[in-house]
Amino acid sequence: LICALSTGYIHPDEFFQSPEIMGGDVFGFEVFRPWEFEKYPQCRSIVIPALTVGLPFKFLKILNSLRTGLGFTDIINSYSIFMTQRLSFFVLSFVIDYTGYTLAKLYYPRNAIKSLLVFASSYVLLIYHTRPFSNTIESVILSLCYIVYIKATTSIEPQIRKQGMSSSVKEEISVNHAFLLGSLISL
Repeated sequence: LICALSTGYIHPDEFFQSPEIMGGDVFGFEVFRPWEFEKYPQCRSIVIPALTVGLPFKFLKILNSLRTGLGFTDIINSYSIFMTQRLSFFVLSFVIDYTGYTLAKLYYPRNAIKSLLVFASSYVLLIYHTRPFSNTIESVILSLCYIVYIKATTSIEPQIRKQGMSSSVKEEISVNHAFLLGSLISL
């Protein structure tokens, strides 16, 4: 949490890839819109920034409307906007932690917690995955794909291979898991 909420930035894309665009769309700020997000020729979709930063900004805007409606002061400022987008990515980073723990529990059940501690304390997870980069979202989506695949292909009871049984038994996954995995991959 300390790493996520600390000020400073790693690269300007931290602000140009999502928060600035959504700040303009949600709050009506005058912002610099990178060429990738211009209406024509648009080469990047607005869906991911809208889901990851736009929704928390909408929540902040609704919270601000409720506060000002009750006579309190306006809370929308640069600090609250900064903290909102960082907190949303901090929460998303737990998806990656959960995936690491699930994989460790599956392959190293006795050392799953130790594996999670090493994994979650890495510089990349502490710094990069708590900031609004498009690569962070790609990591979260990939983690969700792993989770869906693990849940779909790992049986609750370990299957013991019987003598004469082929080692290349094709595993079938449910339609729900296949649909969810396909949706995540297309996203």
